[in-house]
Amino acid sequence: MSLAAALSLSASAPACAKARSTATAAGDSSSPSAAPGEPSAACQRADVCGWHVRRCAVPGLYGVSDIARDADGRFWLLPERQPGDSASADREIVPVDIPAGGGPPRLDEAGAVRFRLPDGPLDTESLVPVPGAFLVGTESNTTGLGYETIYRVALDRAAASVQPWAKIDLSAWSLRSKENKGIEAMCRAGGRVVAVLEQWASHGDETASPMAVFDERKPEQGPIFTGRLLHARRDTRISAMTCAPSDGGITLSVLEVEGGRGRPSIHLLRTLAMSSAGATRDESTIDVDAIVRRAWQEEVPNFEGVAYASGGFVVVSDNDNDGKRRGPTWLVELTTDAQSARGSAADSGCE
Repeated sequence: MSLAAALSLSASAPACAKARSTATAAGDSSSPSAAPGEPSAACQRADVCGWHVRRCAVPGLYGVSDIARDADGRFWLLPERQPGDSASADREIVPVDIPAGGGPPRLDEAGAVRFRLPDGPLDTESLVPVPGAFLVGTESNTTGLGYETIYRVALDRAAASVQPWAKIDLSAWSLRSKENKGIEAMCRAGGRVVAVLEQWASHGDETASPMAVFDERKPEQGPIFTGRLLHARRDTRISAMTCAPSDGGITLSVLEVEGGRGRPSIHLLRTLAMSSAGATRDESTIDVDAIVRRAWQEEVPNFEGVAYASGGFVVVSDNDNDGKRRGPTWLVELTTDAQSARGSAADSGCE
């Protein structure tokens, strides 16, 4: 997928806050979910506000915290905690094949990378494929530490080796670790690895999260710069991000979340341009919840990961929030093209 295509679609596609659905849901299956143990997921489709939307239930996987796409175009899912049938420190990164022709996604359990974190207790929160390995952002279950850790997991499926790749010194923001408030989002582009922490702070009428940017060739030297990433709204928090190189910098697509505790959820997908010096500029915002609600008139799941897909994005849900499993893991694809986006905007009142 070209970066220009991914970013132009998110900039040109209409916002959905005032939209009406341009098509009723029509699925690959009559059921939106699949029973545990089934080999494939059931999928449904809808066209909403210039977006072609497809959601698929992925059976047999719980508590996913991120999705990432490697250089070969394959997607990988990162559960937050250990598999239920493993020792307490075990973790896994599971490949999922999403057919370009529209078939249901399939987990490749045989190809999963299983590993053991050398330190703990930790949750695995964010995922970045790099040549021959993965970078895994973690969050500590201990309050008061002075750092958060990114690990490098080598791609040896027989016995994956794990080493600390970088430690983020929290003193750069006058912070100490908080339980379950670690490295929530990471991405890689243009020789840089961008990491964003879940902790946030108020800055006047705005809120922002700590951000560290590394030279992927020299992580041992620490971040090449640190700063804060402003949130789209005062009450949103950063949940995930993906990125790609652009002229003179990086383009970030950031998933932000608001809601919970009885309130309707809000998932915003922002695309920003980041210069080589770390300055950011908003380019577009997509209201994911508005699109999904208009497609199926149902409660929106807790989306926790995002990756670029051909012609758009794919987001993944976490169905094991607070230790309570709620429905299946959902993969939702949002794709479009400039012509359909313009046509839908004119026909459906999405503008």
